[in-house]
Amino acid sequence: MGKGERTMEDLVKNFHEGFYAGRKCFVTGHTGFKGAWLAQWLGLLGAKVTGFALDPITHPSLFESAHVADMLEKDFRATFANTHCWRKP
Repeated sequence: MGKGERTMEDLVKNFHEGFYAGRKCFVTGHTGFKGAWLAQWLGLLGAKVTGFALDPITHPSLFESAHVADMLEKDFRATFANTHCWRKP
């Protein structure tokens, strides 16, 4: 393996050694299915999780059902109300 590459065993070993404990993690899409799982998993590993996403589109959603918001340090929501500002002139 080249420099900087890691094996799956190294990745799992880092989880058990508290690799994410106290680390700041930024998760986009944390209100969606995959993002909610990731945010919850990182929170359980001790990370300080900040989420940025749209509001959940289904009710109930995994985000709501699993109480993912309780595991977040910060919860930012995006909106499409100002999308005209995103376009190039």
